[in-house]
Amino acid sequence: MYIPEYSITNQTLKHIADIEYSKAIIDEIPLLQNFENRLKNESLVERISCSLSSCGNATKKERVKAYVTGLKRTGDPLIIKLIRAQQHLTTDNSTGLEETDAKEIYKLVSGNKVVAYRNRQLNGRTLPEEILAEIVAFFDWYNSIDSMDTHPIIVAALTKARLEQIMPFETHNFIVSNLLAYSVLTKRHYDFKGYIYLEAWFDKTKRAYEDLLYPKGANDHDFTGWIEYFTEGMASQTKTMENKTRLLGKDTKLAKVSGIANLSERQAKVVEFLQDYGMIQNQNFSSLFPTVSEDSILRDLKKLVEMGIVVKRGKTKSSRYELG
Repeated sequence: MYIPEYSITNQTLKHIADIEYSKAIIDEIPLLQNFENRLKNESLVERISCSLSSCGNATKKERVKAYVTGLKRTGDPLIIKLIRAQQHLTTDNSTGLEETDAKEIYKLVSGNKVVAYRNRQLNGRTLPEEILAEIVAFFDWYNSIDSMDTHPIIVAALTKARLEQIMPFETHNFIVSNLLAYSVLTKRHYDFKGYIYLEAWFDKTKRAYEDLLYPKGANDHDFTGWIEYFTEGMASQTKTMENKTRLLGKDTKLAKVSGIANLSERQAKVVEFLQDYGMIQNQNFSSLFPTVSEDSILRDLKKLVEMGIVVKRGKTKSSRYELG
């Protein structure tokens, strides 16, 4: 049976302690639904933007954001595939993780109806004829008692590293390994409400990332250094989210006092749109609410104006609405 080699260092323990502290804050502070949506969307935009960059795609974050928020629904198949793959993580209710899950995620990302493992030999990577056996061996460990007794952050780190080292597919291995690591965190209740993203950390520290994933030497199968690196990135990211949660928690208290907390789901979405884009006009209505009539949206805006949350500029069809 495959058993990953690693040691838990003082640095790793410190990082995990910091993560646990931030997690407690993130889990305990209640936020308005539109605040939660904003943090989730920010995370998804970062995940997808960095994933696109790994494919040589230089799509700007503003365009990615339009897809994530539903303002744009057609035109860029790779962004759509990445969003669907991310959504798969939140809808998969299974507790285990199997070799078939890796294939399913790759299928969603690549769009290939038939999934085949890499058939080319790559220097320093698993031989093509050994890929299936090594992936099955890893997931056997993942579903073992040893893995269940291991901290979820460390299991996620090992999942990311092992899949990257095997490099099972012809393309998108960086994306698939990230998604599998997020899947581990979700299944083991360490997804931090979907607020976190690690791709930016991997990109910012690319040299260390590559040196630790693909070491050259006698200890090339030891994951100690990689786990230190992974938990450091996770600690940094969760601290950032902790600080944002604290700030939005204060805004949530103010919102409850002012009545904003009692907004309908549609009104909250309008406010969220205004927070992101500054203003909304009639031409934006169909993109934001494709199945809702213009009159219904105008009634929502009128209510927001009466509450003092939104200000209307102009008196014709070209009028715009902004936050008050």
